[in-house]
Amino acid sequence: MPSTTSEVQQPDVSVVIVGYNDAVHLPVAVASAQAQTLRNIEILIVDDCSTDDTIAVAEALAKDDPRIRVLSTPVNSGGPGGPRNVGLTEASGRFITLLDSDDVLERHACLNLLREAERTGVDVVLARTKRYVVADDKYTGWHARLYTEPRVLAGIEEEPDLAIDTIAVAKLYSREFLQREQLRFPEGLHYEDLVFSAQMLSAARSLAVIPETAYIWKIYPTEVRQSITNQRDSIRNLEHRLTALDRVFEVLDQEKTPGLYARLQLKAVRHDARLYLSDVAAAGPGEFSSDTMALLAALYSGLPQETYSTLEPAERFSVAAAIAGRADLVAQAFRMHRGEVDYEGGLTITDGVGHWNAEAFADADPLAKELTSFDPRFFSGVAWFGLRLEHTLFSLKKRKGGWRFEGSTYAPFGQLDRDDLVWTARLYERVGAQRATLTAVETEVRGDGTIDWSFTLPLPHQLDLELLPRLTLRMDITDGAATLTHGIATQRRPKSAKLQVGASDRLDAYYGVRYEPYKTVANTIAFRPSAVAGKRELLRRAVKPAARLVSERRRKMYSTRAALGAAAFDAAYAKLRKAPIDQQLVLVESHLGKSRWDSPRDLADALQLARPDLRIVWSGDAQAPWAEGRPDVVRRHTLEYARALATAAYIIDNQSLPEYFVKRDEQVYVQTWHGIPLKKMGADKSDAAVDRSVVEELFARSSAWDYLTIPSEFFKKTFVPAFGAEGVAQLPLGSPRNDRLANGTLTQAEAKARLGLDPQRPTVLYAPTFREGARGAVPLRLDLLKWVEDLGDEVQLLVRPHYLNRMSVPARLRHQVIDVSRVIDTALVMAAADVLVTDYSSIMFDYLCLDRPVVLYTYDLEDYMFSARGTYFDLREDAPGELVFDQEALQAAVVENLRADAAAGCRHAFRDRFAGREPGNAAAASVEMVWGAKK
Repeated sequence: MPSTTSEVQQPDVSVVIVGYNDAVHLPVAVASAQAQTLRNIEILIVDDCSTDDTIAVAEALAKDDPRIRVLSTPVNSGGPGGPRNVGLTEASGRFITLLDSDDVLERHACLNLLREAERTGVDVVLARTKRYVVADDKYTGWHARLYTEPRVLAGIEEEPDLAIDTIAVAKLYSREFLQREQLRFPEGLHYEDLVFSAQMLSAARSLAVIPETAYIWKIYPTEVRQSITNQRDSIRNLEHRLTALDRVFEVLDQEKTPGLYARLQLKAVRHDARLYLSDVAAAGPGEFSSDTMALLAALYSGLPQETYSTLEPAERFSVAAAIAGRADLVAQAFRMHRGEVDYEGGLTITDGVGHWNAEAFADADPLAKELTSFDPRFFSGVAWFGLRLEHTLFSLKKRKGGWRFEGSTYAPFGQLDRDDLVWTARLYERVGAQRATLTAVETEVRGDGTIDWSFTLPLPHQLDLELLPRLTLRMDITDGAATLTHGIATQRRPKSAKLQVGASDRLDAYYGVRYEPYKTVANTIAFRPSAVAGKRELLRRAVKPAARLVSERRRKMYSTRAALGAAAFDAAYAKLRKAPIDQQLVLVESHLGKSRWDSPRDLADALQLARPDLRIVWSGDAQAPWAEGRPDVVRRHTLEYARALATAAYIIDNQSLPEYFVKRDEQVYVQTWHGIPLKKMGADKSDAAVDRSVVEELFARSSAWDYLTIPSEFFKKTFVPAFGAEGVAQLPLGSPRNDRLANGTLTQAEAKARLGLDPQRPTVLYAPTFREGARGAVPLRLDLLKWVEDLGDEVQLLVRPHYLNRMSVPARLRHQVIDVSRVIDTALVMAAADVLVTDYSSIMFDYLCLDRPVVLYTYDLEDYMFSARGTYFDLREDAPGELVFDQEALQAAVVENLRADAAAGCRHAFRDRFAGREPGNAAAASVEMVWGAKK
């Protein structure tokens, strides 16, 4: 075990701190070393012949701590290599770690590193670095994915990816190892870490990785402190880096460490060169860009062709553009690579091969020309609702009461050339009531995939005159089940004075309400109120009292309960409850107003057919884009919502209504709960999860239900008593939301077509339940890259995490892994899948009506089963399919189930016991039972 006192003569760790002209930051760096929980350390401060007070500050610090020694280089070395070598030579500790004078060590860095070094006996221990952006007071990661779990490696060839972390800090070096291999930093060379780290990784016989943070790398504003890396505005900087890269490949033995060699070649393209290409993209054509691209072209041409094989198309395009000396095309490629837009530049297909800007590269260097080719599936395989588009504005003209927009959207692979997609312009208020105004968009598809569009946008009426909110413009594309939303981009600043539009309402006109377009920092069009002056300003002052009263009235109508205040809102709701019941009104709510699907949707559709005399109004959450601007939607927690809640003759819900809701005797409340439970609910939760007062309140709320959907006998035995709903009238067995799946009206072919999936490839849906950790939602344990590498050509994967969990799909995998979390129609997603992979989600019960294989990926089964809340049954004894506990077993089970449905017997038994057999007409039967006798 490491010593924790200074009694041992030889230090456990030597901390080598180097600096030049850094008297300001040095004390903080030294303090972080002094505060280490490992006490038996020495601190070597090596000054590189500073001309400020650095050496005096260092000597003053040494007087108060015998562990500190102050050293100096004989002459200024011009970089950290020289002083670091002095420190490596003079260090007496068994192990050595490095620290720059403007950074700090994490408090337990030395202790964590030393423990691992002594436990494993490795040459080098690698730990995590965090970057701290000083100006923003914000931490960012640094290759964090490399440090998610501890491991010990017999050399870098076991995990060459570690080589991308080329900084020499956040590592603990055995002094014996450094001496044995005679490792030193190159001097008189910038980017010395690149060379040292390459040599070190090549020479190390063993490495250990720990997930703990050891080093805090401070990123200062460039006007305060500019590092070598941030001095890229000089072409000399690139020359220094390229010289360092040349040294790297000179010192490495390709035959000894082929993986390291190849990984550093890829890093030269993906990281080192890309830093400078990003500057070219920002600067545009010019001498600096031309010189930069010329130097990079020499680097690119010297690398083997296979280096580029793993790059995604946009990365390849940027290299090709640099080789061709086209700064404008570098900018196009970078927009694609940064995820700003999927399609930039001309994308065409010839003989099954895709080409980017083919005309521009017709006579280009062979390597550049080759790099512009791509597999069309990389783009065409991206689902339409996952596209990153740019709606480009060409013309903006003033029309009476509004503006006329004309523009185009480039979508060359046909994902948007569909009859079921509706385009809508949505203008919404950014503050206050945040209402939306919708306008239909006319579209026409050109032969090259460009979609021309146009619409006339009116200025909204009844704006809040006190707030005069700015207005944001969005283009929505939807098929009803999913919505794709983007702003409208412009490169030109609109002539605001000539495009001002005034309100048509008389009071608004007197008040001087006029709006003008402007270009946002994101280069999109938005609208702001125009300034008033002179007589118009005097008139505004005169009518301001009336405007304030009107604004207050409008705000009450459209603002939410939180904005109005609970007491005022509840008092208004109590008054509304005395109004007559509207016998024709049906209020429908799904998932607290966040959705327009699930059983409430199917029930409402069946009701509309059976009773066209009834008027159906939906409850929409304030953040739900589907609900904005619709005449058949009331926004949740507004007075409009309160009026509907108080006067609707019928209410359909699938979760719970607000706590202020009080059901009237004349109202009929139909509850269509959103799932069959696995985890215990209501009164069945253990005392650790819920107290009796909560249960009593729950029972009081469920007593308002008049009818309850009953999906199965199991649901009747568990959910009904858990919610104290024994007295509620039970609707016929079955879930309305599953009718389309059970009766076959929603086919797999239709579902795949609507989702834009490959109709020939098997489809797997991964839909896990919500997971919560000590700090909220936790990441899901599915390695998408491994999945694609193993199964990508055989299977298309749909991922649908719980809306409170996150699962980011990398850009290079989007054509093989489709994120369907934006598709709010769960039935559509289920219908498309050949196999369901879930864990504990109630989707497993719904999917059974399709009679297709289910695999349960239960890597945390024991934690889940034996949580405080508990479950109604043990999945290890009753499950609809195979339980697997790691990704390798999951992938094997998926492949096996796609080949043969071996678990059909246990799935059928599970279905009959827990989910029942869906009749396919639950919605119609429920409507007949509730409304049939009331015609």
